[in-house]
Amino acid sequence: MSCTTSSVTLGAVTFDIDPLEYTPLLAVRRGSVHRMIDGTTVIQDRGAFLNDNEITLRGHFTQIATVQALENMYLTAGGQYTFTDFKGNEFLVCFCPGEASFVVSPIRGANNSWDYTMKLRVLSVVKLLGV
Repeated sequence: MSCTTSSVTLGAVTFDIDPLEYTPLLAVRRGSVHRMIDGTTVIQDRGAFLNDNEITLRGHFTQIATVQALENMYLTAGGQYTFTDFKGNEFLVCFCPGEASFVVSPIRGANNSWDYTMKLRVLSVVKLLGV
């Protein structure tokens, strides 16, 4: 029997526990700073774009079905998923290619608990704070 206690979903998978750490919309501003030979500084500021954002999560799972479903999604090439959170945000995301963006490890001494870290690349913003 499964007891869902989270409003965080990725695709059709509802997390069984809310993340311990959740950082939505973490984007680095595009641009550069150049120190010139005459002592001046040239700043090229291109700002940040919504699709430059990453979502990072860290927490625990207690249902093996959740772990298996997310692992299958992570292993799917080209997979794109809708991510929703408890703040009313909805994003189209993918697992960050080129890095271990979903890492799960069993919690020592626990038969049915796993720690995880997850990094998702935002492809588009569907809703931001419910709008």
